[in-house]
Amino acid sequence: DLSNWPQLYTSTVTQGANIKGNFYRPNQQMVYALLYAQFGQSTTLPYHLVSILLHIASGMMLFTWLRRLGLGLIGGAFGAGIFLLHPVQTEAVCYISGLSDPLATFFIMIAVLLMTPRSEHGVVTPNLLVKFGKIPLLAIAVAMAMLSKESGVVFAPMLVFLVSYSCLLQKRRPKLEEAIAIVVVGLLAAASVLAKFTLFKFGDSIGLT
Repeated sequence: DLSNWPQLYTSTVTQGANIKGNFYRPNQQMVYALLYAQFGQSTTLPYHLVSILLHIASGMMLFTWLRRLGLGLIGGAFGAGIFLLHPVQTEAVCYISGLSDPLATFFIMIAVLLMTPRSEHGVVTPNLLVKFGKIPLLAIAVAMAMLSKESGVVFAPMLVFLVSYSCLLQKRRPKLEEAIAIVVVGLLAAASVLAKFTLFKFGDSIGLT
């Protein structure tokens, strides 16, 4: 129930069913609450549709990312196609309970695009973060990913790789904005991990998957 939304952000995902567990994925629960408020249990279609649309959106962003890395139209489409259609995605996309995966991936891909420069004909266009100073937007995307699934913390090491790639491509040192971004994302990841072992440790099981 949407009236219980504060509890969604302060409890495990199975608390409402009085089942012991240690998964902290409040954004997933919030999406369920929004869908339930609108559609109830009359049909499962909206619940499936959200996961499918998130997966497609992530695939489109992946295609854009591959193109920015220098792949051609066919290469980018092939890479995105593997991501979209590979059987390993079945559980995450087809199961209603797997929503946390496409939800976290969606926000991670937003963050990835913010940190990846565009390269066309050897000319590198600075990434959006450096060009517009959108560190707050990056922080929001990363925080949303971590609140969707615990494994959203993987963006912290990914960011180090993305900045390193950008510096290698442009033959330069990291810019101040990029260093700040690494610190901000690193602090968010550290806070998320710390909370997992303290504030949001709801049982004897750590629940790291």
